[in-house]
Amino acid sequence: MPGAGYDQVDIPACTACGIRVSNTPTAVDDATADINIWLMIGALRNLPIGMTALRAHQWRGNQLPALGHDPQGKTLGVLGMGGIGRNMAKKALAFGMNIIYCNRNRLSAEEEASCEATYVDFETLLKTSDVLSLNLPLNVGPAVWFEASVFRRLTNHRPIPATSSRPPNSR
Repeated sequence: MPGAGYDQVDIPACTACGIRVSNTPTAVDDATADINIWLMIGALRNLPIGMTALRAHQWRGNQLPALGHDPQGKTLGVLGMGGIGRNMAKKALAFGMNIIYCNRNRLSAEEEASCEATYVDFETLLKTSDVLSLNLPLNVGPAVWFEASVFRRLTNHRPIPATSSRPPNSR
């Protein structure tokens, strides 16, 4: 999901046409963090599966969808603790989550305290996060970080599906 950056804009093409492009780095931090929290809670609670069954009027006589996961006590790992990452961390506290983060630069002690976040290295982030939030520019660096081999290092956790194309027990 694009944020306030311009990763998805062809800068040379705009320049050639005399179009100026600018960046508004904090304009959508709050709104983007809201959507990220909504998606995270939906994935944890298996919301897409239940909503699909509900819309298909399959609430009786079928096996119930698998129960979701409570965010309370889970560890949110934030990769990229800029404005969106810090905002998301603060919102996740309301759900009783523990916050760890990895970033190019460690936050100041004041910033860490404001979102009750603990700085960890990348490997620790992968090994101890129950939920991993990527808040990075869309460029080659992060894409290489998240090849299949990296996801296999999420050792204690299985992926939580964020979408389902069909309700439980449907054919």
